[in-house]
Amino acid sequence: MAGKHAWMRRAVRPGLVLIGGAGLALSALVVGAHPGPVTSQVIHGCVVNPTYGAPGPLLVMPNATAACPSGYTAMDWNTVGPQGPVGPVGAAGPAGQSGPQGPAGPLGPPGKDGAAGPQGAQGAPGVMGPAGPQGKDGAAGPQGLAGPQGTAGAAGPQGATGATGPRGISGVQVVIGPPSDPALSKGGPQSQSVATCPTGKTVIGGGYQVIGGPFAAEGIVVVTNGPTADGTGWDFVAVQFPSTFGRNGYRFTAKAICATTS
Repeated sequence: MAGKHAWMRRAVRPGLVLIGGAGLALSALVVGAHPGPVTSQVIHGCVVNPTYGAPGPLLVMPNATAACPSGYTAMDWNTVGPQGPVGPVGAAGPAGQSGPQGPAGPLGPPGKDGAAGPQGAQGAPGVMGPAGPQGKDGAAGPQGLAGPQGTAGAAGPQGATGATGPRGISGVQVVIGPPSDPALSKGGPQSQSVATCPTGKTVIGGGYQVIGGPFAAEGIVVVTNGPTADGTGWDFVAVQFPSTFGRNGYRFTAKAICATTS
C-alpha cells in the first residue's frame, strides 16, 4: 500500500507480538523480547518509528526503566482495560437440594416473663374445714351515745315508814349580854361578857360587838369567843395589850343565838 500508512490491530501478551497488515494474513513475530514474565498491570514496549509507510515490529520491554533501541519509540499498555458497565441480572437458577440437618445450637438465655393471662373462672367451693379455736376477747370499744329517754315506769308500792328523825329547831332569838367588865385598858386585865339564853333554849351560834367609842379598838386580843360549857349561852373574853395607839375604856357585849331544839 504505497503512500499510505496501514495502522494495525495488535493483541499483545508478555513476550509475544502479533502484527497484521491490511489485506494480509495475520502472522506472529517475536522481536528482541526480554525473557521473564511481566508482573505489572502495565506493559512497557518500544515501536519502530514509521519511515516507509508502515509500522515496524513491537518490542516488549521487561520494565519501565529499560531504554528503547535507536529508531524505536516507547509505548505502554494496560493489561486490564477499564471496567465495563454492569450487565443485566441473569435468570434465577433452580433451587438446590436441602442440606442435612445441622447440629442443635447451645441453649439460649431464659426469656423475659410474659404478660399475665386473663383471670380464670372461679373454681367450685371446697369442703368446709373444721372449726378453728376460740379467739381471744377483743378490746372494749368506745362508749356509745346515750339513747333517748325512756317512758316513765309505773309507780312502785308504798314504802315502809322510816324512823323518826331528830327534831328541828324553833323559837330562834338573839340575846345580847351585858357590857364586858372591867373596861379594857392598855396592859390591863381581861374583860368578859356572857349572853345567856332563856330557860329551855340552847345556844346555836353567837358573836360579839364593840361598844364604848367611835374609834376602832387597837391592840385587843380575843381570848374566848364561843358557847358556854353548858350550851346555854355565849361567852366572850378579850384583853388589850400595851400600845402607843388607841385609847382605854373599850367594852364588848356578847351575842347568843338561842333556839328550842327539843
